[in-house]
Amino acid sequence: MNWLYFSLAAATFESLRDVFSKIVTNKGDRPLDEYLVAWGLRAFTLIIYIPWLLLSPQPIPDIGKDFWWALLADATLSTVGGILYMRALRLGDLSLTVPLMGFSPLFLVIASPFTLGELPNNIQIISISLICLGAYFLNLKPKENNYFAPLLSIINTQSSRLMIIVAALWALTTSLDKIGAKNSSPLVFSAALYFCTALMMLPIVVVFSPNWFFQLRTNFSKLVLLGSLKAVDMWCHVTAVGLTVAANSVAVRQTSLLMGVGFGYLIFKEKNIRTRLFGSAIMVLGICLLTFS
Repeated sequence: MNWLYFSLAAATFESLRDVFSKIVTNKGDRPLDEYLVAWGLRAFTLIIYIPWLLLSPQPIPDIGKDFWWALLADATLSTVGGILYMRALRLGDLSLTVPLMGFSPLFLVIASPFTLGELPNNIQIISISLICLGAYFLNLKPKENNYFAPLLSIINTQSSRLMIIVAALWALTTSLDKIGAKNSSPLVFSAALYFCTALMMLPIVVVFSPNWFFQLRTNFSKLVLLGSLKAVDMWCHVTAVGLTVAANSVAVRQTSLLMGVGFGYLIFKEKNIRTRLFGSAIMVLGICLLTFS
């Protein structure tokens, strides 16, 4: 059962990373903008990641022919998605935005008929229904009599729209991750991806983040902490996958959605927490069904 502890640890560190990302982009006299935080998360994760890669007993793999185009496409989508993710966290409630990432596996299933020629089976259809129902409850306000209000809220709220876009981008990068890992190794492709996204984000930071170098220098420790949380999250996840079937670890890791709702209530005093927790639980159930279908 060691894999279970590592999977839960990965979910916890992922959720803590989201909490701290929201704190640094909203709190203090000079909160950081999403550009610098998104770049710092990848740059400092890479710095921590490199010794892990060098000390890994796995040999340096041969690079396959599909490695480079998958890396370029993945890094481009990850750059856009990373910035939008941080903006959604900054603008919206943690308990509302983070659970919407549950749409990512749903988008994978929806895209399957077009990318792989595979139609969803009965379990996948039930899973999709559960994820959509959970998203409905996320935005439900019991005092409102308008039953379409939760759906309109997803469309009209900027942070929700941004997070759904990110979920769609993440669904695309999942396929690219698999291609890149098969043409190298998971560790090598992850390191290369973090390097490329950090490189792509740097000019964006220079142009759109005011006084970026001063912010970087004065908030260096915060960005190191963010990178450390992500690196530990990755290490726990990779360790868990190595100890069990990947689907088991992925399913347990979805508890980070529930943790995000809990932290939203405990730390940021967000409202409507019961309906959001209920909606998140339904989404997690749907994601788990998708994982094992």
